[in-house]
Amino acid sequence: MIKALVKAVILLLVTTVACAKPYNVEVILTKVVAQKPVSADGDRIYVDIAAYPASGSPQILREPMFPMHWLTKELPQIKNVKLWEGTIKDEDSVLLVFSLIDQVLPTLDDALLGSARVEISNRNKQLQTKWDQPKYADQPRVDQIDGKPSYIMYGESAQYAVDFAVKINP
Repeated sequence: MIKALVKAVILLLVTTVACAKPYNVEVILTKVVAQKPVSADGDRIYVDIAAYPASGSPQILREPMFPMHWLTKELPQIKNVKLWEGTIKDEDSVLLVFSLIDQVLPTLDDALLGSARVEISNRNKQLQTKWDQPKYADQPRVDQIDGKPSYIMYGESAQYAVDFAVKINP
């Protein structure tokens, strides 16, 4: 009787572990539109990415990598840029903050145009995403469009439309 019970418990544990589904996830910058640049002659744009996994160490990333940036006139060609990728294990999550920044000069403070954040979680074997705005004291005005991963960012008297997407890879 005890042997059968032990076998049943082991089978249950193996089945539960086998059913736990990790998700390989990417967050994509689908487009950036300079509706009103900071400078009349154009801006130098990049994205800072802060990743806060529920388990593990935080990361700070940048796209494109320093010292690179995107010029305002190049933005129509900037599409589907992978900003972050990772694996979200069962009952795990990650909080990501994406900050659009105008690179002033390498020796001066860069200008924050706005930020968006997403929490990606794997709960009950289902991937869930929740997009919103960070609650920073110095956060420039940011409008989220209908709860979608689409934002209008107004920092430094500018206006940028930014769209994101979450992609699940097999």
